Amino acid sequence: MPRTVSLQGGERLDKELCQALGISREAAKRLILSGRIRIGGSTKHHPARRLGGRTDAEILPPPSPADQPRAPARTFQIEVLYEDHDLLAISKPAGLAVHPGAGREPVTLVDLLRSKNVPLADLSDSSRAGLVHRLDKETSGILLIAKHNAAAEHLMLQFAERKILKEYRAAVRGRLPRQKMTIVGAIGRSPTDRRKFGIRHGGRDAVTEIEAIGVCPTATLVKVVPKTGRTHQIRVHLRHAGFPILGDPVYGARAEGVERMLLHAYRIVFTHPATGARIQAIAPLPKDFVLGLIRLGFPGFD
Repeated sequence: MPRTVSLQGGERLDKELCQALGISREAAKRLILSGRIRIGGSTKHHPARRLGGRTDAEILPPPSPADQPRAPARTFQIEVLYEDHDLLAISKPAGLAVHPGAGREPVTLVDLLRSKNVPLADLSDSSRAGLVHRLDKETSGILLIAKHNAAAEHLMLQFAERKILKEYRAAVRGRLPRQKMTIVGAIGRSPTDRRKFGIRHGGRDAVTEIEAIGVCPTATLVKVVPKTGRTHQIRVHLRHAGFPILGDPVYGARAEGVERMLLHAYRIVFTHPATGARIQAIAPLPKDFVLGLIRLGFPGFD
């Protein structure tokens, strides 16, 4: 369904759209010239056109089939944890890629958001529209989505300055020698497999804090707080420390009855880009994660 916005009039059409949608001038021009702006039943407009007065404009979905959401190979349910005019926080299920990777994904999170007509920040790569950070395909949990460029820039700056708190839950093989540990190790890409990372001399500094919050005979449930944001950081650090994540197909350990990687982005705390308020969002453990804990024998989850 098209999205309708109210334009004030008196300014160039591309500038009006910038203000109404929170996008760049170039993005507004692309919308106009691609025929995705419908005013008075027509989609043929010039970016420099000036509207005489207040006018409603319809934002049409991308006309190219290549840009349309691909038919999902399976049904994914996205839970909205928080939403307002500037952003939303969602809980991503395990198995859903946030954007296309090296392989052709049947469906991505960006596809699903577009199919629901969620406004997304117009980032340089359209396949990553709205994404200010990411989760691995195998990881479930919280993701922040920016609805316009100003929100995206504000949130990405917070991530860069490490002002956003992220907290995870993971089930790992073995028992921690003490309740709390800090794992330190520089992370770099594997020289033989560019899809993998490891502790490397000359890699990027990385710090991860973990705390045991539950135990069963063969595994430990840990709270994980990454102090840096390196690719595959939690997975690499836990393996390096001798506590691989159960169900991790790359760095982890197999476990009977565990059908997914037991890593979940549980909590995030950030500063709202418009109001300055400190916002917390929590994604409860999903059913498939809890089922894995039950099968492993963790008490208190059945």
